[in-house]
Amino acid sequence: YLWIPEAARVIKPGGRLIFLTNSPLAVLCVPPDDGDATITSQLYRPYLGMHEVTWEDSSGEIEFHLPHGVMIELLHANGFRIDRLVELGAPAGATTRYTWANAQWARSWPTEEVWCLTLQPGSS
Repeated sequence: YLWIPEAARVIKPGGRLIFLTNSPLAVLCVPPDDGDATITSQLYRPYLGMHEVTWEDSSGEIEFHLPHGVMIELLHANGFRIDRLVELGAPAGATTRYTWANAQWARSWPTEEVWCLTLQPGSS
């Protein structure tokens, strides 16, 4: 809720904003008591009302993730048009060096997503 309005303030109308973030589904499937745990197919957090995510084993680290509907409303409210949302997963035969999201999980569900946006004229 802070960085999206700031991005809209500094980007010129017609300018682009492209960012990468964890998929909300991936965040929901990481066991909450161990941020280094391997992602599972079980949901550990509610999707609706998703916002502040803390990892029990971290030193006070907080991440912020929004459900897609809330993110879309926030982006539109700040003048952004969504040009594309790319949900990234692993292709067949892929391997990974990451322990938290193995390739088998990532072949079924997106681990990350890329938002491609344009600031509409008349914004900011």
